[in-house]
Amino acid sequence: MLSQCVIRTRYLTPFKIVILILINKFCHYELPPAVNPKLVGFILDSIETCDTQPEYNLEQVLSEFKEFTEELVEAIRSSIVAIDKPYTLFQFLSSLIEILEERDNMMDPADIAILDKTSLFGIFVRRCRLEFSKSSMQQRTELFTIFQHYVMANNARSMDTDMGSILIKKPSVLASKDEGKLKQDGWWFSDHNVDRFLTTEAEKIEKTGTSEIPPAVLHNYLDFLQSHAPDIRKIDQVRFYNYIRTGEYQGALTSLHRFFDYCLLSTETPMYQYALLSLGVLEAKFGHAQQALAALNEALDIARENHDENCLNEVLSWIRFIKGTNSSLADQYPTYSLADESNPNVVYLECLDKLSRAREMIRRGDSASNVFEAIHSSTIRGSAGSIEYLNKLEYLTKAVVWDFYGDRVQSKVYLDIALDITEGDIDSVEKTFVLAANMHASVGEYDKAVQLLEQFGRKYSDQSVQLLTWKQALCRYKHLLAKQTKQHQDLASQEDLMVYIQPQMSEDRFEALGRFAEQKYREKHPEEACLLLQKCYDVLKRSNHPSQLAQVMTDWGRIDLDRGDVDGAMEWLRKALDMSSRACDFDRYFTSAIKLAEAYLEQAKPKTAIYMLESMLPQVLAHGSLKLQADLHFAYSKALIEDEQVETALHYLDQSEQAYQKIASHTDIQQVTWLKSFLTTAAS
Repeated sequence: MLSQCVIRTRYLTPFKIVILILINKFCHYELPPAVNPKLVGFILDSIETCDTQPEYNLEQVLSEFKEFTEELVEAIRSSIVAIDKPYTLFQFLSSLIEILEERDNMMDPADIAILDKTSLFGIFVRRCRLEFSKSSMQQRTELFTIFQHYVMANNARSMDTDMGSILIKKPSVLASKDEGKLKQDGWWFSDHNVDRFLTTEAEKIEKTGTSEIPPAVLHNYLDFLQSHAPDIRKIDQVRFYNYIRTGEYQGALTSLHRFFDYCLLSTETPMYQYALLSLGVLEAKFGHAQQALAALNEALDIARENHDENCLNEVLSWIRFIKGTNSSLADQYPTYSLADESNPNVVYLECLDKLSRAREMIRRGDSASNVFEAIHSSTIRGSAGSIEYLNKLEYLTKAVVWDFYGDRVQSKVYLDIALDITEGDIDSVEKTFVLAANMHASVGEYDKAVQLLEQFGRKYSDQSVQLLTWKQALCRYKHLLAKQTKQHQDLASQEDLMVYIQPQMSEDRFEALGRFAEQKYREKHPEEACLLLQKCYDVLKRSNHPSQLAQVMTDWGRIDLDRGDVDGAMEWLRKALDMSSRACDFDRYFTSAIKLAEAYLEQAKPKTAIYMLESMLPQVLAHGSLKLQADLHFAYSKALIEDEQVETALHYLDQSEQAYQKIASHTDIQQVTWLKSFLTTAAS
């Protein structure tokens, strides 16, 4: 029954006919001169937004002119209602030739205004007439039918209205429509507006990974359109992106094949390279690196054969992303083609490559000047090319880099800017929220960290289900908040497990292995702990990740120090100090330095330990990390005890205890409490 009630029109819609009526009255000087400014403004706004915004119903159009006389409103209404037969509509659209071109038998120029061919009014009227002349008699009759519904119902019950409402963030579900009204009044939609809607959604999801429309609602619209307009193949393209958005591999693959099967058969333009590129992107999105590279390499060859620079740039960018900038591929191929440096796509890929290089430089431990040179050159290139879409990613990268180098103030400034920018892909948004949560957590504000992450989850409820980094951060900080507030919550090791099973996050996985090693050592299983660290060390030694390698060395030095092997511990800690210094890793450098000072205490050299700890105290305090401050104060108090400065040592023990309590580090609190009670007992 539903299919019998749906009418399709091409470009023309009832609201566009109303705009044509208003333009015609304006050109024939049928309205008072005082109305013209309001009339022209309304027509201009309507032409510019009629393809993206909800169409006005008749009462909304008339309400725009209610500030004038009732006679004026009735005159406009009468002109619209006068089109009461198909012939009247056909005659009106044909008569618009009078305002488009001068003729020998035309009216007195004083009685009619001729629209310029290049004016907005002229282009709009010409296009409407052209679309009408290309339509069949049945299509013209159907156009009159929906125009009559528009005039009589005072409300355009159209598919376009619902699609337009989506574009202004007011989605509605098709299934909730009253079927009785549907049968009575009918449904219609414009192929042109549907095409614009689908193009907008495809570009939005491709660029950001998300959309204002929830996946289920968008899926309902696509089902409706596909059942009534199966020839619109962009439906399969949007469905492809929507399936990627919800993590449905098989559905995405099927939709991709359907879309390109149609494209390859219906167009003479070479499209095969884009089909392979899309297939490679799909495989990469789902972590199938080998399948993705196979498709992308084939796309690379075909793009070269067809001299398709845009596709070549995209393919090279994706191959580099999958293989990494450390790969020999960076020497074999350029990241982008320089055939047209002004091409926005080339500029975008160039900026993206520079930011990726900056990230790889940090991992390799390159100099800070090289890192900032890559970031700033990306910013300058993007600004010159008006690529605003990368702003969020650039500010996020700057925030991460400054935090890595230990300047928390600079990092916070760039992070706040990144949080304020609304545009950006879902991955950048996730990383921004997680970094902000990490900053709150580093000063013991677990409640604010959890609130921020939950805010992200509410804002991106459909996407957050699949985001592992956000999940593990929320899990970890909920667990620490429960410990801080002394509430029972059984989340003890879930965040480590979630990181460990994720194959694409190498840095986080090594950190999780390090925490497992520490846990095994505390559980009196030193052999298992050393086995885990050895595994990490062997992999990191080959992969050139100095920052992660420094962490493993520090963990190994801590274990050797606890076992009484001071010489072995000092050897590991000196290596860690050198490695973290080469990587410019603030946190790991001072963590290993504090442990090295404790090693000097084991060698009965309290003066050396005190000198080391006092020299690093200002930088650690300026950084703001409570964990580092607590570790330093605890080590400093032990050095002061060895140097027989007990009263001063108790002061720093109190400070370390307060910091450990803020970050809910119960094991460290027990050590501080035991040392304080020992000193108190010895003094009494």
